[in-house]
Amino acid sequence: MSLWQMLVSYSLLVASILSLLTYWITKKFVLRKMNRTIMKVEHNYQQQIASLQMQLSGKVNMLEGMVDKLRLSNQELTRLNEIRSKFMSIAAHDFVHPGLCVRADDGLPAGRRQQRPNRPQ
Repeated sequence: MSLWQMLVSYSLLVASILSLLTYWITKKFVLRKMNRTIMKVEHNYQQQIASLQMQLSGKVNMLEGMVDKLRLSNQELTRLNEIRSKFMSIAAHDFVHPGLCVRADDGLPAGRRQQRPNRPQ
């Protein structure tokens, strides 16, 4: 092998080593930069998640308050519905059987019946 061939092969070897070294250093710096970017993005996402969790907690508390109010309103509506049902039952009975209200004096004691002069027999 001639000196010229050895010089060319060594220069190719040095060039390839420098190329690999440059690639490795560039890759290392690019990876560091990407890593820093990823860490910044991750930090921003963590802040957004914390903010959203606080908002969600506030909404949950508001909804729990509304559920309590609805439960109380439901109980009041149930109570009022029972009162309405009793009233309607009494009103319907009195409407269908009005004579029972008029003839209620039949249950009066005998002394009181005689005091009413215009009572039909």
